[in-house]
Amino acid sequence: LPYQTPSTTYTEMAAMHQGRTEESESAPKESMSATRVCVKNLPPSFDEIKLKKHLQSSSKDPLVLTDCKILKTKDGRSRKIAFVGFKTPEMAQNAVSYFDKSFALTSRLSVSLAFSKKEGPPPTSEYRPWSKHSAGSSRHQKLIEKQQDEQSSEVKTKKSTIKPGNDSDDELEQKVTRESEEIRRKKEEFL
Repeated sequence: LPYQTPSTTYTEMAAMHQGRTEESESAPKESMSATRVCVKNLPPSFDEIKLKKHLQSSSKDPLVLTDCKILKTKDGRSRKIAFVGFKTPEMAQNAVSYFDKSFALTSRLSVSLAFSKKEGPPPTSEYRPWSKHSAGSSRHQKLIEKQQDEQSSEVKTKKSTIKPGNDSDDELEQKVTRESEEIRRKKEEFL
């Protein structure tokens, strides 16, 4: 009997008593993320109520929504993106397949399963960042390479323009790095 082993904890015994195992307790955690959907490119006039009505009335299968959150700017305007929770992962998958690339008013919706920011997109997803500010995009990589090339060329020109004097090589290098950091900060402020 598992009750007789000294390594059995109280929570394990309670779970066995209720007919559960550790595997069944960890399963909802994995499926919780699969029940969330990200809806992008919403019409600006949509609020939570309109979005819920649109999702529930338009689909062929009955969808049970658990929550709905439209992201807004600081001044209260819609960012045209929402996160919607469904009761089961199947409902979430049905919503993705039915509403992705569909229209709400005159806006073409982009619907996908939501993922955690900490974990990142699933490895099999087609998610690809597009912004030059997002790591992983080709534009971001080119921007970083360009900045590194500029910094290295600045350091080379600084070293060639500094006249050898009483300063040691370490002091000159520190001076050059300080000046290049200052130039980089000024560029960032300008952009």
